[in-house]
Amino acid sequence: MKILILSIIIFTILSSCDNHKIVNNQTNYKGILVTFTISDTNGVEKHIFKSTEEFVVDFKVTNHSGEKIRYFSGMPVVSYSIFNKFTVVATSMDFMGYAAVMVTNTILNGEVFTEQWIGPNTMGRKAENDLIELNPGNYQIGVTHTSLFSEYRLPQTEPVQIEIIE
Repeated sequence: MKILILSIIIFTILSSCDNHKIVNNQTNYKGILVTFTISDTNGVEKHIFKSTEEFVVDFKVTNHSGEKIRYFSGMPVVSYSIFNKFTVVATSMDFMGYAAVMVTNTILNGEVFTEQWIGPNTMGRKAENDLIELNPGNYQIGVTHTSLFSEYRLPQTEPVQIEIIE
């Protein structure tokens, strides 16, 4: 876990050197729009959830660069972590297994790449019946993308703040 947190911090620092525009969980860099949102299971974007409520974490990359962009990544391409202060309380990889392979893909101009997670539990947690319930309080949800784009380097997105209530 310490390596994951350290990687996120280092990547955030390195990414902050790029010139990009951040507006409402959206980052636009050289025509590549990166969007990171949290919504309820009905698709309504919000940041306050009940402790028993599931939420949808959504990461999108939209290509408006005028060119096709190729990416290379290990699995999973995108992962999410829920933090309470500096402690990781859940991730989108909990109880999940992934093949140790690299994938190559292309996002054509005008196309959208999307990765979603219905949290705070994974399918692996559900299968093992080892569910977690977030206690009331404030949390941050961060996204990590390991993609190595050949023409572009995606800027790191800022964590999204959520509040859990009774």
